[in-house]
Amino acid sequence: MNLDAAINHLKVFLKWLDEYRDQGFESALVTGKEVAEEIGLSEIVFKSTRQRRKRRHFGYEATDDTPELSPKDRFKISYFYVVVDKIRTSCEPRFEALKCHENNFGFLYDIMNLSSTMSEKELLNNCKDLQVTLSIVNNHDIDGVDLFEELKLFSSVLVEVEAQQKKKRNK
Repeated sequence: MNLDAAINHLKVFLKWLDEYRDQGFESALVTGKEVAEEIGLSEIVFKSTRQRRKRRHFGYEATDDTPELSPKDRFKISYFYVVVDKIRTSCEPRFEALKCHENNFGFLYDIMNLSSTMSEKELLNNCKDLQVTLSIVNNHDIDGVDLFEELKLFSSVLVEVEAQQKKKRNK
């Protein structure tokens, strides 16, 4: 799979997840009712709990007017939102790591079309950035200028080989 496509799919998924958090509770209830019917449960019932009252001390005059939530709303807040938010927060670091990887190494994924998709200046800048990324203090894993020269040469050779193979297939 192309890295750009994966990032776009993740963006769409996160957008869908945000919309689902806002509007998906009712559809989740419908699905839950269908599953309950399949396994033989007649009805989904949200259990209600009694409202707890705080003890008030002598000088305390104000009453705690916390709104009484329906069992359905309490379930929505304490379970549905929590689950959807956990999914979202667990996806975000992975998504950020994938974007970081794509920023550093993305230009290497399409070597066949390297010369046609980016200018030599862009390619040289990407190679130098990769050198900096893979460096620790003064130790370099790669030399950006050498990588640039090798990629230019390698991509042109690949294009020629592909053209020759295409000619052979057409004969």
